[in-house]
Amino acid sequence: MSHGIDTNVVHGWRKLTLEAAPVAITRQQQSIPIPLPQPAEQAAPMRGIEAELRRSALTMKITWPASAAAEFAAWTRELLR
Repeated sequence: MSHGIDTNVVHGWRKLTLEAAPVAITRQQQSIPIPLPQPAEQAAPMRGIEAELRRSALTMKITWPASAAAEFAAWTRELLR
């Protein structure tokens, strides 16, 4: 009554619902692929080999290209002899 619907109407709906055959409600669930833009790969800046060599009061900070790691190893080996 508070919603403006007569009680006889509501009872009629209930009667129809109870007498009606159960109806299976099926819903097709489909997933739709949504292509997402790939984040742009940012090339990490090539950092070099960083070394700090200390001998007595002398300190050397060296940055060597990472692409020449073998040469850095040879140079360091000779330096530290």
